Amino acid sequence: MTPTDTAQEKEDDSAFLPWWTGVSEISLYVNEQETENINNRFQAKYAYVPRRKVMLTLNPEPQDSNEFAPFMGDAIPMKVVAEISDEHCQVLLLDLGNLPSVYRYPNLVLSCKDKESHSSYSPVYGRLLIHRAVLAGLLKEEGESQVLPVKDVTDVEVPEYHAYEPAHISVKDLRSENLVLQGRLCTSRGMDGKNDICNEKKNEAECSWCVFMKSGPCYKSFSQWQGCVKDNKSDDAFIEKCADLTIAMKDCVEAHPEYYGAMANVDDDDDDDAMEGEIVNEGEEPAAESEVEEPVTAEGAAIQETQTQTQTQTQTQTQTQTQTQTQTQTQTQTQETQETQETQTQIQETQETQETQETQETATETPMKEETA
Repeated sequence: MTPTDTAQEKEDDSAFLPWWTGVSEISLYVNEQETENINNRFQAKYAYVPRRKVMLTLNPEPQDSNEFAPFMGDAIPMKVVAEISDEHCQVLLLDLGNLPSVYRYPNLVLSCKDKESHSSYSPVYGRLLIHRAVLAGLLKEEGESQVLPVKDVTDVEVPEYHAYEPAHISVKDLRSENLVLQGRLCTSRGMDGKNDICNEKKNEAECSWCVFMKSGPCYKSFSQWQGCVKDNKSDDAFIEKCADLTIAMKDCVEAHPEYYGAMANVDDDDDDDAMEGEIVNEGEEPAAESEVEEPVTAEGAAIQETQTQTQTQTQTQTQTQTQTQTQTQTQTQTQETQETQETQTQIQETQETQETQETQETATETPMKEETA
């Protein structure tokens, strides 16, 4: 293979990389007009005025990025709850509604003493400032995602917090003013702040199993298989049309046990033991089956429909007791586990169909040879 061919192959592979590859930040970016309105309404108390944005996640894991895919490029309303400040920083506490965020206290930093991120009082301190106000009883948490001011206070002394010295916090309740800001949800690489345009493509949220598969070394073979399933989800010949891609994906998974773990060691004749429970990150407890309510994806639905038809057509063929147990177990498992097991079942059915066809061809050829003799 020539260097040109290698470069072309890498370029072709890159087309299948999941969109979240290389994403370093997802935030709500405030446009120039909104920034001017904020600056006119809230006078900066400290020297450094950072870019007007609300960070939602930094160096996100694939599953975190996936949550924001359906909202990419949308203008998100941000309700202003309160203004909070101490001797080092000044922030607006915000209510983002149901928008996901990896941070507990969504906020927009108005000003702070230091610019450098390694400094103790850089814009990152904004979240810690809100947390200190909560610990001091100046803010109260209601539910899992809402923080509200108890009352207006000025220069209330709060104790030291880890390496941070005691501070004097002021809180001003702004809910009665009904201030609502707008932020454009985008990645840092895709945001055109000058024109208020997000160049990151909007995507459907993937199932967590799909995110896991696409984030590994078999992202290309899985994406090709997934595309075939979606293109043929209403076609009775789905298994036949996607057979080669299914086998290619299986071979890739088996070649990378360092990432896919138990999936790479599944025996074709022992599908009923494959991938019991969700695929979870190390140290993360798997959810109880009754708590998993993830919608079936298009490819999952296609597999279910086609598999039912195929099972009906092949009832006259020899089926092992393992296949029957697999069908029974699949009905009781979670939808994510269904996708994994159905893929394995599809692989086995494809192989059995090919073997059956070869047997039939051999059986047909034998009498012809005897007659010739």
